[in-house]
Amino acid sequence: MKTLAITTSTNRCAVALLLDANPIAERRVDEDRLHAERIFGLIDDVLSEAGWQKDALGLVACDLGPGSFTGVRVGLATAKGIALGLGLPIVGVGSLHAMAQAALQASSAPLVLAVLDARRGERFVAAHTVQGVTIAARQVANTELSAFASELPEGWRWCGDAGGLLEEARGVAEATSQLPEASWIGKLAVQFARTRGFDCLATLEPVYVRGPDAKLPAAAPDWRLQR
Repeated sequence: MKTLAITTSTNRCAVALLLDANPIAERRVDEDRLHAERIFGLIDDVLSEAGWQKDALGLVACDLGPGSFTGVRVGLATAKGIALGLGLPIVGVGSLHAMAQAALQASSAPLVLAVLDARRGERFVAAHTVQGVTIAARQVANTELSAFASELPEGWRWCGDAGGLLEEARGVAEATSQLPEASWIGKLAVQFARTRGFDCLATLEPVYVRGPDAKLPAAAPDWRLQR
């Protein structure tokens, strides 16, 4: 199966092509706020490098977040548009899950805590074991992150963007994967497609964890006289 994988949930905008679960070509730009402008150029670049035509693709894989609210939306909208336009199946993968699995493979740690900046003084976190089990996934205040992590079993590592907040946590040793990688989004999507099937294009939604900062204004009161 030829897979196109996309991740835009952080300041990293990246795409990868995989043959089955093997990466063939990958491009990334670590530059925030330009994902919508960069994504299609990166896709064209990897297709050109691999010598593949778009109609040769068999699956679209997408990072569902959590992460940047706008970034997640850009990636999923792009993936859905390509899947719809080419009539391809789609599979979504969580950003923290992809980060943790990459870090687990690169280390001997029994457990990895994946961390992403949630802004507003908070972090998105999820702890994953080598067996693929998620034992903790939540939103944690920056001031509580070190204490939260110190409750994890001995021998754990972390990956992602902890911003120096884990330096005093018990048993900490930094792992290797720093941000979601498109190749790991693709690898896990292929695995999920084989074990649980494809996602529904119409109902596949981002994993925001927290609602958007922008809110619709409250409805104005109706001052008309009631009859």
